[in-house]
Amino acid sequence: MTKEEARAARAMGEAIEQITAAVGSYAAAYRVRHDGSLVGNDGVLGDLGVAPILAGLRELLNGEFGPLDGATLDREILKVANKAGIAEEDL
Repeated sequence: MTKEEARAARAMGEAIEQITAAVGSYAAAYRVRHDGSLVGNDGVLGDLGVAPILAGLRELLNGEFGPLDGATLDREILKVANKAGIAEEDL
């Protein structure tokens, strides 16, 4: 792998981290905006919005993500899902 390819793979992993964090921020803001309700309980925003994004992030772990640890990334995705009220089996 060339240095450029290694940088690209690392950037892919960092993007997964950033998207995961952004979805977590969205879920936290939703909870504040909706008096403690979890976005995962919203039939549209949870079922059709947040859950598919998190499921897609888990699928991206089948590709390259540089030197980052896939299990750690998966745990972070699942942590966001849990805080959003989305069960692992729904991803």
